[in-house]
Amino acid sequence: MAVNLTTRQFFSEDLLRDITTILADTGMPASALELEINERVLMSDVTRSMRVLAGLKDMGVRIAVDDFGTGYTSLTTLRQFPLDTIKIDRSFVRDVSSSSAIGI
Repeated sequence: MAVNLTTRQFFSEDLLRDITTILADTGMPASALELEINERVLMSDVTRSMRVLAGLKDMGVRIAVDDFGTGYTSLTTLRQFPLDTIKIDRSFVRDVSSSSAIGI
């Protein structure tokens, strides 16, 4: 199951506790949950984002970056984060199939 997190939810002091409680109450395995975080949210406070992501990964929750390509983050920068999925924004790849879009 994939769930989008808002900025407020992602940076909430209660997020890890709330996720733990929800998983325990529902009996859902952590590996069946994928939390989607917008690229801009992730990059707004890298140090804090790393702490939250590390806690989620310790639980076994999957992590996806949503809307990659709408900001200025490079793939190299994203490599520092413990991510499972990168969801590329449609506007980023819309014209990739045309030779002019890729510089040929």
